[in-house]
Amino acid sequence: MKGILVCGEYINALGIARSASKYRIPVLVLDDHPYPICRYSRYCRPLRVNAFDEGDILNTIFSLPEGFVLIPTDDKWVLFLSKYKSALEPQYTVISPDKAAVEVCCNKKESYAIADSVRVPLPQIYPIDGVTSFPVVVKPSLSYINGVKTPHGTRVENRHDLIKAFERLSSLIGAENVIIQEVVAGGAKNNYSLASYFKDGQLMGSFCSRKLKQYPSEFGTGCIVEPVIDEEIHGELRDYTSRFLHAIKYEGVSEIEFMYDNNTHQFKFIEINPRFWMQHYLANLLGVNFMESVLFDRPAGTQQKKDIIWIDELGLIRVLGDEVMRGCINIREYFNILMRRKTFGVLSFHDPVPACAQLKNVIKFLLGR
Repeated sequence: MKGILVCGEYINALGIARSASKYRIPVLVLDDHPYPICRYSRYCRPLRVNAFDEGDILNTIFSLPEGFVLIPTDDKWVLFLSKYKSALEPQYTVISPDKAAVEVCCNKKESYAIADSVRVPLPQIYPIDGVTSFPVVVKPSLSYINGVKTPHGTRVENRHDLIKAFERLSSLIGAENVIIQEVVAGGAKNNYSLASYFKDGQLMGSFCSRKLKQYPSEFGTGCIVEPVIDEEIHGELRDYTSRFLHAIKYEGVSEIEFMYDNNTHQFKFIEINPRFWMQHYLANLLGVNFMESVLFDRPAGTQQKKDIIWIDELGLIRVLGDEVMRGCINIREYFNILMRRKTFGVLSFHDPVPACAQLKNVIKFLLGR
């Protein structure tokens, strides 16, 4: 193995670089992210691209020596690597599922059809003229269309707002790519995930976690995440995950998100991330080493029962600002969270420069607000 090329910037890329440092493998990072941080790490070197030009990116990749491992960190790069996997694999190891599995994972309508076929619970899906109760969320079925990221979902409380949200999103991405889905009540704290390494039809390691805070607050990315040590929950989500991944002949690392429905007492499938997700470094700290799995094809390990929370610093600033603006901040809740043992997405005394870059991003965000 000559090195690792991380395709995609930001916190999940930084976690990959830091995880790989123990193996003394050179790491390069490739992206045009507006909030760069990974490229400042002592554990990697940047390869800058000015725009997502596929021809330019391929030329950059093929300029590397044979033997590099290519790892995507968001759906844009998963789609890119799966598209060119057959061309890249004679020279490189591509850590991305086959194109057919990727197309299912990156299309929620297809994901939901597969989940339903293997008896994984789902939120109710409605046609535009068949909504029987509110609230619902109007959201894209695709994460990217023609290389452009689709917008977040919108919560609506009545038919008038439903029509407006549906028409607005349809004008951007086409009505065939819009989903109307029940809102599973409970917010971030009812959002669980099961990350795993799946190989030869079976789980070779898994990690269970739960969001405490997310941004945007309604349908967002976890910025404070805790491990789940309840074996009953872990076992149920392992079962659902194994069924789904087996059905689509998945190979590799993924994270599946579920919402716990307090009314039906079910975990309901929300989406799958067919790649390393943002909080994956927390799994590494708790004994589940997904990097070792993808690099050396070994079982990921067993989750340790330790209480460590993971915090995305910029995400925390964003959610704090949002809660202050909405007048719903709970100081005691944050005090209790921050008193726990914690690790950060960026801040590290062993690798301090990315935190300086993140401070610049925080200032940019605050000035922009």
